[in-house]
Amino acid sequence: MLKRDSSLIVLTVLTFIVSIVIFSGILFLDIPTDIQGHIYGLKVVIRHHQFPIPPLYYFLLYLFSGFSLDTIALNKSAIFLLSFSVAMKYYYSVKLTEQLVIKQKNTPLLNLLIWLLLFSAPVLYNYRQMFIGRIPINLWHNSTTIFLIPFALLLFHHSLCFLKKSIPVKKDILLLVFFGFLNVLIKPSFLFAFLPAFIIMAFVIHGYQSRMFKSSLIIVFTIGVFVLLEYYTIYKMDILDSIRFKNDEKGIDIRPFFTMLYLSHNNIAALILNSGVSLLFPFIYLGLFYKEMKKDTDIQYTFWVFFFSLLIAVLVTEKGIMAYFGNFMWQLYVCNFILFLVLVKYGYEKVRILGVKNKKSIMIIAAFSLHLLSGLFYMFKLFYFKKYC
Repeated sequence: MLKRDSSLIVLTVLTFIVSIVIFSGILFLDIPTDIQGHIYGLKVVIRHHQFPIPPLYYFLLYLFSGFSLDTIALNKSAIFLLSFSVAMKYYYSVKLTEQLVIKQKNTPLLNLLIWLLLFSAPVLYNYRQMFIGRIPINLWHNSTTIFLIPFALLLFHHSLCFLKKSIPVKKDILLLVFFGFLNVLIKPSFLFAFLPAFIIMAFVIHGYQSRMFKSSLIIVFTIGVFVLLEYYTIYKMDILDSIRFKNDEKGIDIRPFFTMLYLSHNNIAALILNSGVSLLFPFIYLGLFYKEMKKDTDIQYTFWVFFFSLLIAVLVTEKGIMAYFGNFMWQLYVCNFILFLVLVKYGYEKVRILGVKNKKSIMIIAAFSLHLLSGLFYMFKLFYFKKYC
């Protein structure tokens, strides 16, 4: 049996290797995804003497290609960048979970379970459509979101540590602002859920008169300014869409359930079913341990983040043709992974205490297993049918 630290290193390296195989397969077998679309978009924008906003993923993609617009060079750059991102997603997932429940280093078995979580998906009931309309746990087709997730985990992790302190430290404040700024430079999606959840938890834990709450307000305000500046750059300065949708209406609109119903083919029953199969594991854990969860601030914080990600997905969309792109769904996918990640740690500890033969333990294990088996089938479908959706 591997030691705790060695299991983390071995599984992080394995994640990088497996991700290289997956992304190489997607690109060199030409399976249609957003990864190719983002590469093509970068080439088009640069040839028009502009640059995509937010810029960080595209800048690194361009940098690692040797500042080349050759498709093969950009493909290789994307494979490396995305594989490294997934490896860091796993590594930071383990580091985050070490701060939960008993706040000690994970066992090799828990590290393995977190690794398996990387390949989990909504419970399968229709193999023809496993992504569209559901709330995925992991993404393998959208490069900017894949690149965002480790930075979202870093922000969530350090904000969790910050909230547990009694006195604000300047270094911690600057670190959170820095991670927030990196999120803005990659994709601001996670911040839509993080900012309101973070300030609510600062109020709940410390009260509105505390120095911690006031420091949290400074963090939220500063990151919020970055987000507003990016909004102005994208929608008001007309940089992002000036080539593809030059004459289209741009901006943000409030249209309850528009995107989610559109993705579920305007079928309310399908929307409910898709939500159920996407969140089976959290629903079961919530049903089994609801009373205990109400007293745990880590769980509360995780659910607040997920709640606001869901609220944004339900209410907000873009104007014009971009309304059908679902760009205000990405934060929901990121936060769903965080929700599963946190509950895997809690579920693991519950099974250890109750024993694997306990009825509650069996339900937890069965729910996790269904998500994992569905995810493995999704990987098969991705390469066999050459469709990510």
